[in-house]
Amino acid sequence: YLSAHPLDKYDLYFDEQTHPMGMVCPENQDKTVCVGGIITDVRTILSKKGDKMAFIKIENKTREVEIIVFPKVYAVCGAKLLVDNVVRVQGQVDAKDRDGVLTSEAKIKAEVVELVSDETLENYQATGTRIAQPWTKSEVEGASKWRRQTPTEIEAPKVLKSIPKDPRKQKLFLLIDNLEDTRILSEIKRIADLNSGFSEVVLVTKENGEKQVLKMPFKVEISHEVTSELESLLGKDHIKVI
Repeated sequence: YLSAHPLDKYDLYFDEQTHPMGMVCPENQDKTVCVGGIITDVRTILSKKGDKMAFIKIENKTREVEIIVFPKVYAVCGAKLLVDNVVRVQGQVDAKDRDGVLTSEAKIKAEVVELVSDETLENYQATGTRIAQPWTKSEVEGASKWRRQTPTEIEAPKVLKSIPKDPRKQKLFLLIDNLEDTRILSEIKRIADLNSGFSEVVLVTKENGEKQVLKMPFKVEISHEVTSELESLLGKDHIKVI
């Protein structure tokens, strides 16, 4: 995007009300996650019984994930499945193929699809918390009630932890010796995906003796664990939090 990203205004809402898309992975097979993003593709088909269902793709600022919307869910939310709509999706992670073998391609089987409108954002009150890690239905009290929830009744199961004080005022600066080192850049991205938060990440490099500053399209939760891992990767003098 040459101008502002269309999801910029959703940062706070998604930081608090969804999981990072990196959580949609084979390791979380059968667990329930909440993800949010903009719909980029919709493919509608008929099931064997002749009912409508859909395969959609949504993306946030860093990733894309495929969502399978089966007939029962499609009957409730089908009208919302339009390209450029911003949605929050709750569902089970599925990385198995037709033979039940675990693969590297993880998708989400949607249970609830909720439209995130401008009105939703205007009325949203920051909680200062983030939702728990992916969960299984057996971990949720009153599972039968959980299965009967409507789109307006999506709720985070438990608060995992509170965010640091004023995290939006903090920035994580990383001095990179070589921007062409894809291994280093991939590791930084991996660490960020596993520690999504509110603080900006800025890469700093030197070219011809001049500093070049590059703002990353993702944010992290700055913690001792994160800085320690980055120090091991880049060197202690290459990490700075301001």
